[in-house]
Amino acid sequence: MNASASQRNNDFLKTHRLQTLLWIDEQYHDSTHGESLRECLGDSYLCANNELFAKVRRLFLHLGCRYSSDQENCRDYMAAPLLCLSNLLDNKCVPFFDNTSVLRQTLKRCPELTISTHDLQMQLKKNYLLHESSHCIADALLTEFPDGTGSSMPEEAFVIAALTCESFANIVERIAAVAADYYPHNLFFHLNSYMEYQPQRSRFIHDAVSIFGMENILRFGFLGFFYSNIRPGSPDDATSEGFIRAVFGDTPLSASDRSILRLLGENTFIINGTFREETTALFFRMFHCEEQFKQIAKTELTPETMDRLGILSYMQGLVTALMSRHEAAVAA
Repeated sequence: MNASASQRNNDFLKTHRLQTLLWIDEQYHDSTHGESLRECLGDSYLCANNELFAKVRRLFLHLGCRYSSDQENCRDYMAAPLLCLSNLLDNKCVPFFDNTSVLRQTLKRCPELTISTHDLQMQLKKNYLLHESSHCIADALLTEFPDGTGSSMPEEAFVIAALTCESFANIVERIAAVAADYYPHNLFFHLNSYMEYQPQRSRFIHDAVSIFGMENILRFGFLGFFYSNIRPGSPDDATSEGFIRAVFGDTPLSASDRSILRLLGENTFIINGTFREETTALFFRMFHCEEQFKQIAKTELTPETMDRLGILSYMQGLVTALMSRHEAAVAA
């Protein structure tokens, strides 16, 4: 067993006092100005301690989106999240599961209960508010941006917009995970995200952010995930250079800088192939856009092509909106 696998096994076996986890999370609720959900374990902590998590929450509420634990919303979402994604976006409403009430009830019976990381992750219904909120943000903002798709085909424009939303959610989660390098941040993040803290990958991203800046890595990672959402493997050198040119323009970059960025694209900003080949294909099949998706997947993502299709304007607009300051808004 290698070191990383051994550490992962130790993390799974680690035990936690349930009462302590609830107490830690509750301490941060008031400091989030009502933006966090105390019904979701770890949500208040993440809103207070994870920069990107907090930025997403604030922008989500700023745009008039909301969260709901209504039975009807949660029923459909629990049954088939992908199949109700369009309703979620149309209604600007993200379902969430109250997973703290049952824990509080359990503590009344057994106040000193301890639970392992593995059992907590297996028994507790997770919430994916970071990912779904990012989807809603992108969908809401894309309707406000000038139509830059350069396409007379509504289906093609729809596919580009959907891939944009997914790629934005991907890069937000990937970079937000970098901050989860200590306990209980890593535990709470894993309970609220599709992605988790991975030491080697996160250190690489952290170093890249320190060199190139958060906004540039968000942009570069967005393009990397867009590529990964349409085709297998990593971008070749020519495509990577195109992404670098699209993000950095004429900014002088050393050979070492370019090497770092290419490695990021090859090893960090990638998705599971099964998701692309099965889940993504199913989504576009539902909207009768599978052929348009296949055509876009064959498209060479040069800066000129991405500009014509509106991908670069979407990228710029989403990153700018996310990194802008927004006044605190109280969650409904």
